[in-house]
Amino acid sequence: MPVAIWNQFNSRERLTVIGAGLIILGWLVSLTSYGVGTGVISLLGAIAVIAILYIKYAPNMNVNWPADPSLIILAISGLVGLLALIGLLSLLPYLGALGFFGGGLLAWLIGIVGAALMLWGAWQEYQDASKRRGNESLEEVAHKVAWAAVKQKYEKVGDQWRAKD
Repeated sequence: MPVAIWNQFNSRERLTVIGAGLIILGWLVSLTSYGVGTGVISLLGAIAVIAILYIKYAPNMNVNWPADPSLIILAISGLVGLLALIGLLSLLPYLGALGFFGGGLLAWLIGIVGAALMLWGAWQEYQDASKRRGNESLEEVAHKVAWAAVKQKYEKVGDQWRAKD
């Protein structure tokens, strides 16, 4: 079954899953290197992304998503990417000392590359115009959503907008 679902992924979703897999691999390497897994939140984010994509394509699963799955994956990937960047910046002062602990450095590098791949794949999937109705740009969609929200709460009377009763 996982192979059948993998075959349904497009190239951007596959890139995202590969990035998530690298984050999981980096966590396992850090666990075996010095006994403590680094980036537990990144690990959970990677698992969440894989789970969302699995549920999206799994048969007999009809989920009412609170937002488009590509947007949810982008948000999770952005958080994981931010945490990887913070981890990299906090790691820089100790880079010379970490050369001694090769497994720790390898774990961080694998996690950072995984986060970058996951974020890039999620961003590419989010930007795919073919998923939007009418192939509108992101700005046009945002404009329509904003005006729809305004028109739900307000009505135009003459030249002024007034709150609906």
